[in-house]
Amino acid sequence: MTSSRQLHLGAFMRPASIHTSAWRYPGAWPDMNFNFAHLKRSIQVLEHAKFDAFFMADHMAVLNMPIDALAGWNIVTTSNPDAALNVGLEEHVEHGERYRRAREFYDVVTGLWDSWADDAFIRDVEHGVFFDPTKMHVLDHKGEYLSVRGPLNIARPIQGWPVIVQAGASEAGRQLAAETAEAVFTAQSDLAAGREFYADVKGRMEKLGRSREHMKILPACFAVVGDTIEEARAKRAKLDSLVDYANPSPRFPSRSATMRQGLIPTGRRRTISPKATLRRAAVSGRSISPGERI
Repeated sequence: MTSSRQLHLGAFMRPASIHTSAWRYPGAWPDMNFNFAHLKRSIQVLEHAKFDAFFMADHMAVLNMPIDALAGWNIVTTSNPDAALNVGLEEHVEHGERYRRAREFYDVVTGLWDSWADDAFIRDVEHGVFFDPTKMHVLDHKGEYLSVRGPLNIARPIQGWPVIVQAGASEAGRQLAAETAEAVFTAQSDLAAGREFYADVKGRMEKLGRSREHMKILPACFAVVGDTIEEARAKRAKLDSLVDYANPSPRFPSRSATMRQGLIPTGRRRTISPKATLRRAAVSGRSISPGERI
């Protein structure tokens, strides 16, 4: 008997869509990434549409406690050089080292999530026993980058571990995904590239002894929905018209200072397609119209 395969759908909301100006679209919630009520409503709509709606945050154990929802951890090593300045570094860490640090960080975080057995907290009021000390596990990690004793000062997350998500496409990113991820978000240039990525990452999983079925690969797709093709095109045109090239996008708030330093090389003359202008919405620090030459 052959098992059926299930299509999994996820939503990328930053803050209201992957499109850089979706937060300005009529009827959108500009504060959605900071407003839990709006996030909750969006998740409910996605779930009603049969999406596997989970959102990704940094403090997963705490996040899992007060809400009845499935959360995920997106393991991001970031290409943003400004991030290094927030963790005591003077310059960005080299690409390969970022992934080595990420791998060790993953081991520490997941080890801390396992600090307590699921039934460790007895809370026996009559006998005054709050937890069973034999069900507490001290991590005692000493690695190349991190030294963490543990245990975590919070109970084990209700779902054990959150869903582990990864999106790296480089050699190091693919390897980290194969070793750790349960879902991989990827944007490939065409079908052939997508198939190559799929085969490569799944193959790496098998070499590590992981089942191919323990990871879902989610290829990117930007969709604009309308009752007719004309309506959909009009919506897309409206979205594109709302891009403000003179101001940083909400997708890139931490990069605004870097963008305005003019890091795009000058002297190159080429036509920018409308699609390319969306990706470069806030790069130049000045207004650019589609088709303009730089």
